Amino acid sequence: MASPADLLFTIGNDICRIARVRRILKSRLGSQFVRRILRPEEIQHSSTAGILRCILNQTTQGSNDAQSIPGRVAAADSASTRDAPDFTRAVEFMAGRFAAKEAIIKAHPYRRLTFQTIAILRAAFPAQSAGSSVLDMREQTEAPSIDQEPAQEPQPKDKTSTPQSGPLVAWIEGEEDVHRQMYASVSISHDTEYATAVCLGVNLGSLLIPKSPENAS
Repeated sequence: MASPADLLFTIGNDICRIARVRRILKSRLGSQFVRRILRPEEIQHSSTAGILRCILNQTTQGSNDAQSIPGRVAAADSASTRDAPDFTRAVEFMAGRFAAKEAIIKAHPYRRLTFQTIAILRAAFPAQSAGSSVLDMREQTEAPSIDQEPAQEPQPKDKTSTPQSGPLVAWIEGEEDVHRQMYASVSISHDTEYATAVCLGVNLGSLLIPKSPENAS
């Protein structure tokens, strides 16, 4: 009988109804939802900040505007085309990120992951930096470092979303003396009413992973 140790990779997937995210982001809890799902450095990245500006600025609007939002939610669920383009983009972005982090958590059942222990980055496209790896570990993000402890490894630079950008990857925070930081492949898709995501992770407990000489019995 097969066991988890017989598997080299682990897969997680998730699907999110975009209308549910739209309802939350149109409410007074919109900015709170963003900060619950995304880490501070994800929010502060220049490309993400531009997408989410219309949501995060809600807290600066008057109370009358905030009170008028719920009355438009039901109509928005069935007619997203009525939303401003920047708001629609923010909704789809957050629905995708929510689905992606749920998929990442499912793909790593041996870890106690949360939304705040995961960051979704865009890897450097290989053609942009000949001679360097897809994840150039020498580059740092412009936002505050993902790792707060200086002793840990540096993080890759999160490339902005351009035609020459590389694939999305998930950075997973390490646990002191238990798990080191790691990366996983993640893919996000949108189709009208839904956002879906798939994560491919490595099963560190797999018997198919060769032991290092110092750990070999």
